[in-house]
Amino acid sequence: MKEKIVDQMTSLYPTSKTIRFKLEPIGKTLDYINKNGILRSDECKAKDYLKIKETIDSYHKYFINKQLRLVKNKAIDEEKTGAKSSLTNDIQSIYNIYNDLKKDRKNEEKRKLFLDKCTALRKKLVREAFPSEFKKKLTSGKLFSEILPDWVAQENTTRSNEKKLFWSDTFKRFSTYFTAFHENRENMYSDEDKSTAIAYRLINENLPRFFDNIENFGKIQKALKEWTNVFTDKEKQLLNEKAIISIFALENYLNCITQDGITNYNNLISGYATENKEKVRGLNEFINIYNQKNNDKKEKLRSFKLLYKQILSDRETISFIPYKFDSINNLYDAINSYYLFNIVNSKDDEGKFCNIFEAIERHFQKIKQGKYNKKQIYISNRSVSSISKKIFGRYSFIKEALQYYYCTYVRPKYEEEIRKSKISKREKIEKDLENYVNQPYLSIELADTACKKYSEILDNNFKHFGNLTITNYCAHLLTKTISSKIYSAGKYEDERYSCIKGELNTPHEENYRPSTEMVNNIKLFMDSILESVHGFQDFIIRREDENICEKDDLFYEFIDKLWEKLSAFTKLYDKTRNYLTGKTYSTDKIRLTFNIPALADGWDENKEKNCRAFIFKKSEQYYLGIAAKTGLHFIYEDNEDSHYSYYYKMIYKYFPPSFTMIPKCTVKRDDVKNHFESNDADYKLFESKKFVKPIIISKDIYDIYFNKGPKPAFTEEFIKNGGDQIEYKNALIMWIDFCKQFLSAYASTAIYNFDSLRPSSNYKNINEFYSEVSALTYKIKFKPISSKYIDDLVQKGDLYLFRITTKDFNSTHGMPNLHTLYWRALFSEQNFAKTYIKLDGEANIFYRVSSITSPIVHKKGSILVGRTTTSGKNIPEHIYTELCLIKNGKKAEKDADAETREYLTKIKIREAQYDIIKDRRFTQNTFLFYVPLTFNFGKKTIKPFELNNKINDFLKKHDDVNIIGIDRGERHLLYVSVINRQGDILEQTTLNTLNGVDYHSKLDNREKERAGARKSWGTIGRIADLKEGYLSIVIHTLVDMMIRYNAIIVMEDLNMGFKRGRFKFEKQVYQKFEKALITKLNYLCLKNIAIDEIGGILHGWQLTNTFKSFKKIGHQNGIIFYIPAWNTSKIDPITGFVNVIKPKYTNRESANKFFKDFKEISYKSEDDAFDFVYTDKISGKNWIITTGGKVRYFWAKDSSGHGGSTQKVDITQKLKTCFNKNEIHWENGENLVTTLTKSVNASFLKEVIWCLQRVLAMRNSSAEDGVDFILSPVRMPDGRTFCSNNAGEKLPCDADANGAYNIARKGILVLERIKAGDKKPTSIKNEDWLNYAQSEAVVAMQMKKYK
Repeated sequence: MKEKIVDQMTSLYPTSKTIRFKLEPIGKTLDYINKNGILRSDECKAKDYLKIKETIDSYHKYFINKQLRLVKNKAIDEEKTGAKSSLTNDIQSIYNIYNDLKKDRKNEEKRKLFLDKCTALRKKLVREAFPSEFKKKLTSGKLFSEILPDWVAQENTTRSNEKKLFWSDTFKRFSTYFTAFHENRENMYSDEDKSTAIAYRLINENLPRFFDNIENFGKIQKALKEWTNVFTDKEKQLLNEKAIISIFALENYLNCITQDGITNYNNLISGYATENKEKVRGLNEFINIYNQKNNDKKEKLRSFKLLYKQILSDRETISFIPYKFDSINNLYDAINSYYLFNIVNSKDDEGKFCNIFEAIERHFQKIKQGKYNKKQIYISNRSVSSISKKIFGRYSFIKEALQYYYCTYVRPKYEEEIRKSKISKREKIEKDLENYVNQPYLSIELADTACKKYSEILDNNFKHFGNLTITNYCAHLLTKTISSKIYSAGKYEDERYSCIKGELNTPHEENYRPSTEMVNNIKLFMDSILESVHGFQDFIIRREDENICEKDDLFYEFIDKLWEKLSAFTKLYDKTRNYLTGKTYSTDKIRLTFNIPALADGWDENKEKNCRAFIFKKSEQYYLGIAAKTGLHFIYEDNEDSHYSYYYKMIYKYFPPSFTMIPKCTVKRDDVKNHFESNDADYKLFESKKFVKPIIISKDIYDIYFNKGPKPAFTEEFIKNGGDQIEYKNALIMWIDFCKQFLSAYASTAIYNFDSLRPSSNYKNINEFYSEVSALTYKIKFKPISSKYIDDLVQKGDLYLFRITTKDFNSTHGMPNLHTLYWRALFSEQNFAKTYIKLDGEANIFYRVSSITSPIVHKKGSILVGRTTTSGKNIPEHIYTELCLIKNGKKAEKDADAETREYLTKIKIREAQYDIIKDRRFTQNTFLFYVPLTFNFGKKTIKPFELNNKINDFLKKHDDVNIIGIDRGERHLLYVSVINRQGDILEQTTLNTLNGVDYHSKLDNREKERAGARKSWGTIGRIADLKEGYLSIVIHTLVDMMIRYNAIIVMEDLNMGFKRGRFKFEKQVYQKFEKALITKLNYLCLKNIAIDEIGGILHGWQLTNTFKSFKKIGHQNGIIFYIPAWNTSKIDPITGFVNVIKPKYTNRESANKFFKDFKEISYKSEDDAFDFVYTDKISGKNWIITTGGKVRYFWAKDSSGHGGSTQKVDITQKLKTCFNKNEIHWENGENLVTTLTKSVNASFLKEVIWCLQRVLAMRNSSAEDGVDFILSPVRMPDGRTFCSNNAGEKLPCDADANGAYNIARKGILVLERIKAGDKKPTSIKNEDWLNYAQSEAVVAMQMKKYK
């Protein structure tokens, strides 16, 4: 029997899984839970958690400001000595580099230098402002016990009642509630390149703005002197020339790192209102006045840039939008507040009060008036298509125009370069074009110029496009036409608000639900605002992109200010829609603590007093017990009596990892350190509570841990740092001997039997020893307790007892789910004999309140209608509802529409044998138990490359490993092709239909229903469950294939660019699939294999590394390989031809040149086809492109550029007609190259190029005709052409199959490179791929497979 790849891949590294169960209260447990207010208390904690997060954030803001102020003051003190502070010197250095970069923005070397300097300054700032000991306090229980109580009390003395901070002593004991929240906040103090970090905000975002303002200040100083005679007293105070000069000095930046400093700086620029609401104008208002008086663009002054608010302070504008609305009144208050404060109460760029949308449109109208530089005003790439549709009626027009403009004016020899260049150079040229067309931000001047030039070459029907411009579009940006009525900006929103004003301002009962009509009115109001926000958003430059384009600061300063108000609306819109369209049930759950801070944090007998959670077993059932109070004692039975029943309580003993605990309890102790600082004599360590006998620590032991280098002398790092090999080996033996002495002396470890440990000299490294110790210091056993004793504890309310269960826990039918099998294996005799699975602490108990009070019930005897037809086709939801009514006599068949009646003969029905409750689990209050397990306990963690190397070592030695290629297709959710090393297909299949269910159709229908519900704000059905169910079956299918075929898995590298248009799922779902597959394969066990056999629960296969993130996934994860996606689906699987010709008509001259590259274009009567003989200038290959074969299918766009229909054409016949129409002889096989290179007939040339494009397209598909096939455009060496319809069993049968097949074939290259010892086997260059696919040997082999 041949060796399989999985056989080598067991017990490699530890991995964790959290398993989930339901808990069923036993006896009076639920009564006492309610009586003792457990649920009420934890519900309060859950609500208080949300409130106290705001308090914690307030403290973070205070702390950030305080620490940055200390940094500022330290720098000021340094400068009092007459020298610049080190921070100021760093800022000066970055300033010089920044100014140099501005002169040459495209210089990558200068940009890198600038970013490196910013990184260094970020790190220094974080070190000085946020020392680690402070950060640790902020993310630990000390925040609640030592910091917040006094600070909140003091802070609240200065706040009004409505602004007082919330505080509860509860969280002094329950600080673990905030673990995830603390991790999130910890990111703020990071020195990394993260937009959520304080240092990044100050150095990467605000500092460049400050630099720009310094430069700008030099240009306005003269004008500033002229403005002083119109200053008010407060403006004279604010805009004092001497003070301003110091504010725009480089040294002043340190005054702008706190939020107070940022506010003061921004007040100078934009002005502020006094407590008496007196307006004090800032510099930008005077610049605006000055510019309005000067029509000369050269004389206009640039506005100053505002600094971004400090992290957390920037969230204040959206603080009224909660995480989730919990009542209709809160929702209405938020809508009202947003509209009145952010939209109605605004000003235009001249300071006049108006609706915010009026302000925007007035501002944009000035573009057409020439008051702003159109070169420096942009639309974002994500908006180009939608703006193109609004202006030209075609989504693609602007991008078509840019492509034409680039190829004709920017790079006029583009097509000639493409034809003459090598593949790598050709790709670079094509990439340049792609980058030009898809530049992140497109200036409106360039867009207008390109569209005008492009429209000049179009048919007369499109000539008027030259008069349509983005500039004109901007002038009426937010004007709306509703039912032929034109509304100026903001007026329609005002009208819609009047329809809901009364509703929003009326208090409502807690369970109030608005009428359908009112929901629709709210929707119309919110939709109108959203449309305006989206229109405005098209022109917003993201903060992180500011340095990639030069902005018109005069234009954008006002834009940015308004966007700060409007950016939160999308969040409000989504939450409003979600609240009003929410499902009838809720998946929300609360964490239960039973008022025990450390509940289930550990299971060790020594921790029971604090953790108060216990596992019991009785008659193959498992139970979770929770002590109602401290000091609960259990009486164990020494002798069991068969006449009585017993619970068996788990006795759990575990000594934490030796690599931390042994040093901590010995050489790292303060008394030990103090001894060896001044003494070389042995130290005798003994504490009666911790040790059963003394332990002797010698100076040698102390030294090998601390005094032999940065790492202990017994670690492999010691060798890597240049340590002596003999010294390392001696230190290793000494340390292991010392550890053994400790294990026998320490009270918590002396209870274990360590006789099985090997002699110290037999260990290769310290991790080997620690792993063996870990396995020996974890033990579980069960001790009997009288059932009556436990029942009495429950009866008295001293013990809360729950049965641990799942729907299949007690089932005798079918195979239990994996969570049940994991749990049983955990407590199996095999796992007790040697620990493979360890029960971990930090388990959680949750409570989910029933959310369906009036469930839908299919009564016993009612007729149930299947979701699919007898042929497996999915039934659309609206038709399915009608069918259920008809079959249950609630609607007459004659009243149904024709489409529904057609389904009546195709459906599957059955009678309900018992009452079936829809969404039953949400009709009951439910306790849930989440418990983590460690698999392969005692194994050391390995690095990703170690697993990959082990896989690759196997692949080097075994040539019989097959390859599974997975393609994310156009007509298929996923397509799979399994091939051998010769490229023969062993199996090819779509994963659209699995277990008889057409998931492609089902997901398509569900998505359409959801899209319709979103538009109408109807109830949106869940699609996540359907997707997850599908992915689960897919993974099961792939795992079966992988084992059956002994195969590796090859996929396209998503991180190399994801073209959304090609795929049925969005990127996130494919990534979810990848993550789920990786997670499944990092511990793969099969239910039908005994638990103690290879591949069973205790010996799972480990075929991938633990998933960390997609960024860190690399190009190999165990048996999964990621290859470049270039030309896998659009390649002839026999000849390897790919379309590198890419014909495109731009003008007559370029078309004439294009046809010069063909040796012959002629009609072949024997095949009734035209052949185009083309020689690739780089490879020298002759390709005979032929129009023979089947009719071609193509997508004909409609006038919008987005819609269209599939059409078919006989290219041979079309060319005959074309040549005849132009009186060109072709019948006798004349060579038509000269005719085409000399023709001056543009429409003729365009038509021939169009025909050639259709032939080269290769893929032909039509949903209407039910066809999807590959038709190669080139002849094989024997004159035939490949068509997938005639492919046979060893070649791809359709277009998506071709993609999966060639992904798998790239896997052949990967395996060949691994065998050759290549360190980067997946780095397949495009030339490498073509050299393989087009090689004579491969082509000959492929031809033999074709019928």
